[in-house]
Amino acid sequence: MNLADAVMRLVPIERQLPVPLSIPADAPAALDALFAAAGMRPPRRIAPDATPDALGQVALRVLAGADPLLEAGRSPADALAVSRARGLDGAGTRRIVAAHDGVPLPVFHAGQLNAAHPVLLIGAPGMPAELTAGWLRGFGASRPVASWETRGMFGSLDRRVDGLAIDDQVGDAAAVLDDAGWDDAHVVGICGGAMLALAFAARHPRRARTVTLWFGDLDLGAAALKTDHQRNLQALMEMVTSNQVSAQALRGVLVGFMAGLSDPDLAPLVLYPFANDMLLERYCRMNHPIMSTDCRPYLARITAPCLVGYGEHDTTTHPEGSRTLAGLLGAELVTIPGASHLDGMRGHPADLARVLSFQRGHDPR
Repeated sequence: MNLADAVMRLVPIERQLPVPLSIPADAPAALDALFAAAGMRPPRRIAPDATPDALGQVALRVLAGADPLLEAGRSPADALAVSRARGLDGAGTRRIVAAHDGVPLPVFHAGQLNAAHPVLLIGAPGMPAELTAGWLRGFGASRPVASWETRGMFGSLDRRVDGLAIDDQVGDAAAVLDDAGWDDAHVVGICGGAMLALAFAARHPRRARTVTLWFGDLDLGAAALKTDHQRNLQALMEMVTSNQVSAQALRGVLVGFMAGLSDPDLAPLVLYPFANDMLLERYCRMNHPIMSTDCRPYLARITAPCLVGYGEHDTTTHPEGSRTLAGLLGAELVTIPGASHLDGMRGHPADLARVLSFQRGHDPR
């Protein structure tokens, strides 16, 4: 990752921060020009020995891990254009699709829109699509794929969005399919997106050709354990959704909690929902039902072939949840040795090959 790549990684979260990012006074001078070319606010220069806030520290780790030099003769705008081409924007196109209630949905398409075997990717709710760029690029290399960013969580937060429940998000999935002109698709749910994939396949069984549930964040009641991370995050979100505490009061705690679990290069994406108080409020009200709703009632209505993948050393979402779910669904089960939860987000070539093989086995002839 070079400096332009690092700056692009910070763009979504910087636009939602209450104040500009703080960087040390001795940080590379090219950063100011890169921030400006990316449409970001000028960074605040602070003393080299000063300590920025938690999100500022996340930004510093990303910037510190980047090659500080731009290629000779390349302007900041050109460097960012090359970086965009390497990222998600180089793999496909973005558009805004209206949900059933008029809420605008930022939708991403890759691959050929009219090809025969489309994929609907449901990433971690509330997270930027860039977090699953590897999956989108990988699917798009051989078949059309569409994904979207969660309602009310991106762009301007001025619009009032009341519909943040599971049913609203399932409706959004259908809207994305309708906009693409797809009667059905291979549905892939990652992390909390696995719960939405189950809910979609249960409500629209004829529209889910297959269902892949990858590193799923799932509630199975007493049938499966949860990790400390799942229990703690769910409890903190419940404090907000039940109005015991404000999002403002908990934001610092949640940022520190999540930052400690994130790889430096992905941390700005994982921490996006915690950038400001309003965003966090919406995230809790949207994501708490996903984490706390027992998914077992959906299972009897799912008719599509299912594939379940999990990391045997995942400490974010409990491996037992995926193993138990696979048994209840009669699904194929894939164990990814040594994989962390964030590894499941990256769309590694071996993971893509396994999922694509499963999908091709169920493509119409």
